[in-house]
Amino acid sequence: MQLKRLCLLLLTLAPVVQGAYDAEDTLKLNAELAYRYDDNVFRLAENANNTVTKRHGTQADSNLLAAIGGRIDVPVSRQTFYALGNVSRQQYFKFDELNHTAWTAGLGWDWQAGSQFFGNLSANTSSSMSSFDEVSPDVIDMVRQEGVSWSGNWLLSKNWLLVADTAYRREDHDERQFEDARSLTYGLGLRYVTDKGSSITLRHQWQDYDYLKNIGIIPADLRGYKEQSLSLAFLWPVTQQLQVQASGGYSRWKPNFGGQKSSSTPQGDLTVTWQATGKTRLSAGIGQNFDQFNSGAGRDLDRTAFIGANWAMSDKVRWDTEYRYRQRETKTTLGLLLRDELYDSVSLSLVFEAMRNLSLKPFAKYEQRNDQIGKADYKDTQFGLSGRYDF
Repeated sequence: MQLKRLCLLLLTLAPVVQGAYDAEDTLKLNAELAYRYDDNVFRLAENANNTVTKRHGTQADSNLLAAIGGRIDVPVSRQTFYALGNVSRQQYFKFDELNHTAWTAGLGWDWQAGSQFFGNLSANTSSSMSSFDEVSPDVIDMVRQEGVSWSGNWLLSKNWLLVADTAYRREDHDERQFEDARSLTYGLGLRYVTDKGSSITLRHQWQDYDYLKNIGIIPADLRGYKEQSLSLAFLWPVTQQLQVQASGGYSRWKPNFGGQKSSSTPQGDLTVTWQATGKTRLSAGIGQNFDQFNSGAGRDLDRTAFIGANWAMSDKVRWDTEYRYRQRETKTTLGLLLRDELYDSVSLSLVFEAMRNLSLKPFAKYEQRNDQIGKADYKDTQFGLSGRYDF
């Protein structure tokens, strides 16, 4: 019933809106309606079942999503204050246990003091359902995230900046409460920007990561860790058509559990974007990084690679395609490998701008997981159609 009311509201509002918002508009609103078919909603191995699929006799289902979101920017002298939010309702045709409302909200301030100091202060909160490629297929888990962050830049000269930042984040789970955690990070660095737009940044970061719940006989305050990392990042617009972004560094972290040694892990990313023609853009990248929040039993390390292409078939039609590889490892603080999973996915979509303020997007995606340790292999195919209206 809530979904029907929201759809009716969106259809009622659409005709009275004169056009899409522009980048300089103070208030920006948008609405989305999407249909998706998924032949393996719970990411189950072939011929496997859980309590929901046994009852319905199928692994597949379709869902409808209705969402409305917006942002407001209020410039005051050289300051800009903003607020943003999005609310969505997802309804399944068969698996009604999965029907839920998700939302995000945030407040921010792009600040400036004099001609040398500028930065951002922001706070955000969100609620969403955990993906079934991350949790047991019998667990329906809503996740609440909250965060506050500050960043500052001090313009030392025409090309040099001193950069600093700090952030507090917290994650709470309805079901997997052993993963409830909070983190505090703070960093300091130096950035050099050339006259042609290239930049290089040297940054040192400290992090305290704490779990909020005991697990077994291990108290919460001994389950976390402390980390220091040093990174070097650069942005290089080689030409007007070719751009390279890269970062690399080392993370050194030590569990709070007494008597354990520190562990060192390299991290980094490399992304290349090439505007091959006026209508074709190609991109590729590789990386290795720790996930922000972890699985509760250890640290999650992701190794990723992707290659993508965008082709503007006309002024109103654009094709997007991407192949993505991901390896996820979970190791305990004692070095025991708990998870080693390989993911491959291919996606294809078409964006059709039917009007200046209305776009339609048919899409399809195939994904498979190869579990190197257990028996949690799966294959999944999705396709659907979404429409977005910018008020």
